Amino acid sequence: MFSRLFTLALLVLADLPVDAAPVLNSDQNRMEETRKEHEEALKTYRQLAQKEPEAYLPEVAQTLNNLGIVDSAQNRAEEARKAFAEALKISRELAQKNRGTYLPYVATTLNNLGTIDSAQNRLEEARKAFAEALKIYRLLAQKYPESYLPEVAQTLTNLGIVDIARRVLFSRPTRRHN
Repeated sequence: MFSRLFTLALLVLADLPVDAAPVLNSDQNRMEETRKEHEEALKTYRQLAQKEPEAYLPEVAQTLNNLGIVDSAQNRAEEARKAFAEALKISRELAQKNRGTYLPYVATTLNNLGTIDSAQNRLEEARKAFAEALKIYRLLAQKYPESYLPEVAQTLTNLGIVDIARRVLFSRPTRRHN
């Protein structure tokens, strides 16, 4: 149930058209090359961030987020989860210093983490990530409705999908052995 939905979510997150799914599924060599490029960029940004963290930590977080999307598309869920978790940690730190600039990154990364969690049937974790993202998007939408109301709607949809999955998963009758 989640594999098609998850692929479509990744396409949306990567700002690709939904009809690009066959390309992602058929061109794994290109995805592997993309992953390697992101890993090299991440290594470079990490080095730069050691000397100038204010300038390059945002790039580290964004590259981790992008790497998580690529890993997700390659069914490397644990690697994606680690990348999203680290991106989230950095984005939260950045948002503490400059809330207006980096709070949207926190919400986006939470949404990505929620998506990977839901794909792995970590439904409670997914719900928590989506709920926090929703709270942030609603806050942002108060000031910038044109930019963030669509994110509110998408995150509500994500929460709804997780809630349906939880109901289906938890409503299955248990087998009794006599």
